Amino acid sequence: MSNLTFTKKLSSTQPRLKVYSYPLRKLTGLLFFLIACKSALSGELKNSAFKWVQQKYPQCSTQFSNKEILPEHKKLILKKVGQEFYTSALYQWKLNCPEGAYTAWVDNVMGRDLPITFAVIFDSLGRITQTTVLKYREDYGGEVQSTRWLKQFIGKKESDGWVAGKDVEGISGATISVHSLIKGHKKLAHLFALIHSTPGTK
Repeated sequence: MSNLTFTKKLSSTQPRLKVYSYPLRKLTGLLFFLIACKSALSGELKNSAFKWVQQKYPQCSTQFSNKEILPEHKKLILKKVGQEFYTSALYQWKLNCPEGAYTAWVDNVMGRDLPITFAVIFDSLGRITQTTVLKYREDYGGEVQSTRWLKQFIGKKESDGWVAGKDVEGISGATISVHSLIKGHKKLAHLFALIHSTPGTK
């Protein structure tokens, strides 16, 4: 079956999406994916993420940037985690707080058909301190947005266990979303560890 190469351009203030080659039968799903990813990188969701960060750490000063992901980091993380980054950069807030420094990132993982946009905050040791699902677009599996389920990620770092059903509780009827978000959190934990072990990339 022939393939189509599809490229989606975003504004200069938004992280660039990758170029993929897909079979024709997947084109419809890809179009939905790209449209949703554009929404995921919208100013509205950026503002929602910023408000969430401020709510969790109101005493901290924040500095925003688009954090470029190095190609070598992408390759290493894909090999270790089995999940790609769907953009070339992450929305990032650096938090300077009385008790220490924190890093907040916004990323997307693929649900069954559409992206799930989520945000994670790490402390200076690479441990997850806060996480939330900013936008869930599927008709089913929305239980992954619950605070009860997401709190399982609190305290986790790159070297911890990330196995669904063992280290992280699963959810009946939301298998794909559960696995995607577990890998998404693990992926960011690995990225944090790589950045802080590579000189000049913090």
